[in-house]
Amino acid sequence: MVVVIDSRADMAQERILMKKLKKYHIGILVLSVLGVILLLWAIIATVYNFTGNRHTEHVVIEPKSKSAKYKNAAAVADSRFCAEIARNVIIQGGNAVDAAIAATFCNGVVLPYATGIGGGDFIVIYLKEEKKCVFLNSRETAPSLATEKMYTHDKESAQFGYQSIGIPGELHGLWTAYKKYGSKVIPWSDLVMPAAQLAKGFPMHKAMVNYFDRISKYKGRPEIEGLRSLYTSKFTGEFYKVGEIVSNYPLAKLLRVIANSQDPVQLFYNGKCFEEGSVREFF
Repeated sequence: MVVVIDSRADMAQERILMKKLKKYHIGILVLSVLGVILLLWAIIATVYNFTGNRHTEHVVIEPKSKSAKYKNAAAVADSRFCAEIARNVIIQGGNAVDAAIAATFCNGVVLPYATGIGGGDFIVIYLKEEKKCVFLNSRETAPSLATEKMYTHDKESAQFGYQSIGIPGELHGLWTAYKKYGSKVIPWSDLVMPAAQLAKGFPMHKAMVNYFDRISKYKGRPEIEGLRSLYTSKFTGEFYKVGEIVSNYPLAKLLRVIANSQDPVQLFYNGKCFEEGSVREFF
């Protein structure tokens, strides 16, 4: 028997096998490196997130109130003054709608940068007996001459000046809610006058100070200067600090007129307020 061995074929197969092993080892090495990189990235991201949260904790306002159960009712608002006003309305026999209206007027006084009769609102009311929700949309609407492209060439006009202002809807929504869903026990004036009284003087709070600090960079703009004149100390020339008493007498006067009106919507949009320029001046 003659056996012929082709050593060249064996050598070729060996070279092929070595190449495969080399590729295999390279693949393992690449995967190992990628694994190390991903692990390091995860560690760095975790550390950054932890330290980042520590550095930003000062901007997070933790709630100080405690949860509780109430037998009859509870009133919650953005300010303790407004919550107390709403609570008093309930104690006097008003319903949740009455209390919410009173608190909303109050919010417009102590949070003038966030809400008020110069803006609009959404109102959601749950009717227990009918087991259904009612939704009122009284957000601002665009003026009749507004267009989709009016801010294209002047983006700042969407934030400053007369073009940034919509037609107020809040008062219309609150009056509608009062007429349709109010208790009919509390007079309209009793829901508005507490806010009018508060506008004559209330302590400056931290959120309000923070807002004025943010808008200080716009010093010199006529829109900001009007606001500055209301909330600037005559002694320091700077915005009031936390705890100092601030007042808004023009708003107090306007709220008093609205409180005593038989038809505040007609008065506000078409009547005496507009004719005297109160609405134009305030908004």
